[in-house]
Amino acid sequence: MINSIPEHKKIIIFSPHPDDEVIGMGIGIRKIAERGGIFKVAYLTDGERGVSGNGSDLKKKKIRRREAIKACSILGVREKDLEFLDLPFYKTRVPDSEDVEVVYDLLTTFMPDVVFVCIDKDPNSTHKKAAQIIDEALIQYDIKSIIYCYKSVWEDYNPAEVNFCVEFDEPLMELKLLALGEYQSQFKNPDFNTGSQGLLQRVRERDRKLAKGLKLKSLYAEGFLRTESL
Repeated sequence: MINSIPEHKKIIIFSPHPDDEVIGMGIGIRKIAERGGIFKVAYLTDGERGVSGNGSDLKKKKIRRREAIKACSILGVREKDLEFLDLPFYKTRVPDSEDVEVVYDLLTTFMPDVVFVCIDKDPNSTHKKAAQIIDEALIQYDIKSIIYCYKSVWEDYNPAEVNFCVEFDEPLMELKLLALGEYQSQFKNPDFNTGSQGLLQRVRERDRKLAKGLKLKSLYAEGFLRTESL
């Protein structure tokens, strides 16, 4: 069903933290990359708060960025197509015009036709705040874009909410889990309350449940809500 994304369009995939992109739409990214289109994966934060231990924020940022590069390479994304925006709100906890300006600058530089946005609600509200920032930037962008909303690990889509999906079978699920496995720093994150196998199984079961709810022939699916505004 990925072919329902218009051909020959420029695409930006926004991820609140490194790992949300794989959890929410790893196989969608893989299929977009296989089509050979022009696209970017843009990380709104480096997610350094999710790395346990006493290292500096700079060291933790580097860990998450390395993990993102490795994970995306498994999905067929080149390092030059990754953008690490490191928005200030991740430290201040309060989104402001500086955050919006960074996203707006990326939009006006890259000029996407299609935008993917994560909209689930994580415990620290980073995903929600990130979506608000993207919304403000898109209003300023003022160029009609197709928006696909996806969810990461914190919420599931009800099948009735989904109006577009990417369906896939076991070999691609193994690829998705291989990519997710590169985010080793998150397997030690107490917010997940689970180890590596627990997180991987959680993602597998979620995608299986959606495919079953949508009555698909494939074993797994990633769900999206297509809209023209957030």
